[in-house]
Amino acid sequence: MSTSGVNRVLYAEVEPDDKYFVLETNYVNNNFPQMTGRFRLSDFGNAQNSQRLGETLVLP
Repeated sequence: MSTSGVNRVLYAEVEPDDKYFVLETNYVNNNFPQMTGRFRLSDFGNAQNSQRLGETLVLP
């Protein structure tokens, strides 16, 4: 990951209701904190539209 210029890469499973997603594991640089749990898609701006279209969501 160090060559990608990012600190964290996440892979999420969206729940059937299209309102929540679950993060079970992620990849982080050095001591960057892990982010796991169940989250609302609406908390991440355009995430709900992106996941419906099958797009990759990139957050700054």
